[in-house]
Amino acid sequence: MEVQVTKDYYQDEERARKYSQMEHLWMDGEDRVAGFDLDPSWTVIDVGSGPGIMTVPLAKRCAKVTAVEPSPHMVKFLQARAAAEGLTNIDIIKAKWEEAEGLKPHDVVVASYCLLMPDIKAALLKMNGLARERVYIYWFAGTTYWERTRIDLYPMIHGRPYHPGPKVDVIYNVLYQLGIYPDIEVLGQGRVREKGMSMEEALSDLRDLLMLSDRSHDRLLREYIEKEYKLSGDALFRPDCTVRVRLSWKPFQK
Repeated sequence: MEVQVTKDYYQDEERARKYSQMEHLWMDGEDRVAGFDLDPSWTVIDVGSGPGIMTVPLAKRCAKVTAVEPSPHMVKFLQARAAAEGLTNIDIIKAKWEEAEGLKPHDVVVASYCLLMPDIKAALLKMNGLARERVYIYWFAGTTYWERTRIDLYPMIHGRPYHPGPKVDVIYNVLYQLGIYPDIEVLGQGRVREKGMSMEEALSDLRDLLMLSDRSHDRLLREYIEKEYKLSGDALFRPDCTVRVRLSWKPFQK
């Protein structure tokens, strides 16, 4: 079965900007890092760092963080956030994880919601091989809210079904076959401190999610919002079935 992924989604500057301005994601990153057992002398690799949602709080607690991020726009927003926070212990490698070269071992490797890689086995082995103390990866169990929306609307808009990508069961099985038996923690289901939206914001969000460049499908989108979204006061909240999971393990060397 073909798995459809939106390649280079954040190569678009406006999408990257919107993502970097979602303060609820920054708070979630702070929460995740607060749950790590980190020594202040340690170094960390942040795979697919984006605008620094985990890089920044990690840099406040560790000696150095190496952020690996392919989107130049995400890198720009990461640099701006680090400068605003007065952080000087962040190195940035502008590359996809599978193409990043010259990396030296760090104490910890973190990969947060960035596992749609063409060769996941090689990607995981690379993480394991570069970590001295711990590897942490975050991914999803079951259908995410954005996949649910695409499953519902892709046939009517694009004339074809939408097939979600692999989830944590696949990641676990790959690790298991490599002789890695990770600890697994279900982090919860539903929204991560997300604020409500106006109707116009909800429509804009759906157009972006469904790769629509104009308003020609707004009637369909509005009907979908009215049927599926929840209204609290004057704010709309999209349905969120997303289950987030953390896998972690002590690295080994063969």
